[in-house]
Amino acid sequence: MSRPASNPLEGYLVPFKVLLQDLDRVLEYVHPVDGHEHIYSYQLYTLLLRASVEFESVCKDACHVNGITLPARPNITHYANLATALAFNNYSVALMMWQPQPRLIKPLGPWEQGDHTLPWYAGYNTVKHNRLAEFRHASLDNVLHALGAIFMLLARHDILKGDSERAHTHHEHVDGTIEHYFQGVPFGLRVHHDSWVPTGG
Repeated sequence: MSRPASNPLEGYLVPFKVLLQDLDRVLEYVHPVDGHEHIYSYQLYTLLLRASVEFESVCKDACHVNGITLPARPNITHYANLATALAFNNYSVALMMWQPQPRLIKPLGPWEQGDHTLPWYAGYNTVKHNRLAEFRHASLDNVLHALGAIFMLLARHDILKGDSERAHTHHEHVDGTIEHYFQGVPFGLRVHHDSWVPTGG
């Protein structure tokens, strides 16, 4: 019998790793380079739906961990309150699998500006309700943003570090930013050097 997680977000680590394994299988056929962001397929469609639903669940528990009160039926508008609690404006996600060099994205960027709309999440809702007409929204770019959003939430709550020193490393760039890497995860978390403050642990 497994030990219950002390932080409810710890329960999302294994499902996140499963999503990453499925991303690896997609990348066996789609080369992660500029110009391929808008490729879409049935595999990416199912991965986008699963990742977006997982994102909603992570957001809900992250709100509870950070003392954000939610209504009985919360939605993306309520989850956007996490932006203030977790200082997302200080962070970017580095796509380490991108070639020839990592690509930076801000999957929760609009929340930093007070905009509750996330383009990739809107794309998920659009293709979910009308796949035949809107299949183009099941894109590699939207999948990477969805997974990047989950990654950012888990990393900010110190869920990805693991028990060994090798599980978490970092690199300081010449511009003063620091990129944090986590073993087995193809994303990096780029942050201003004075802003890394894990929360909710």
